[in-house]
Amino acid sequence: MTAVLDDRGKTDSKKRIFIAMPAGPEVGKALSVLLNDLSGFEKFIRIVPPENFHITLKFLGGTEIEIFDRIMNTFRDIDIDSPQIGCTVRGLGAFPNPGRPSVLWVGLSTDSKTIAGFQEKIEKFAAGFGFPEEKREFTPHLTVARIRRGARTSREFSDYIKNNADTFYTESNFDRVSLFESVLTPKGAQYRELASLPLSRAAS
Repeated sequence: MTAVLDDRGKTDSKKRIFIAMPAGPEVGKALSVLLNDLSGFEKFIRIVPPENFHITLKFLGGTEIEIFDRIMNTFRDIDIDSPQIGCTVRGLGAFPNPGRPSVLWVGLSTDSKTIAGFQEKIEKFAAGFGFPEEKREFTPHLTVARIRRGARTSREFSDYIKNNADTFYTESNFDRVSLFESVLTPKGAQYRELASLPLSRAAS
């Protein structure tokens, strides 16, 4: 087994990986006003860079290098056969709720049934490597910010979320399912796209 070195020079025998559908660059551009507004709350939130916007299909987490290599070698065997998936980006929300948020997101109106089919195939793929099945119900969204650990938000912030609960942002397509590595840095996570399964051109 080959070990790798992290940014601090320590031996790290795991890769932090996940499977997701990345959002197109036009989504980040369409959300530029929102992200600019959110920059006024950076005292207690960490904004997600637009290039990191995605729908998570399966978070695998810290994965031993031996298993990671096997996943890399077989990822493209997952049978994902679908046109590109259209979506409407609308509405700002928070988990668990706007009054006590931990994650800030924009909602997606999309073909959840097809995406759930992707998830089912990916769950079976991941189970072959010993990963447990995800039990939470799928809610299509893009995470745009996270609350800093231990921070308390403001009434103004909660009101901003509520006032934009139905705001229309853009329409777009998802064109691939990808395997990513998440590299943790002092400035936040950086995502590296390792392999992808392209969807055909025509959007559903």
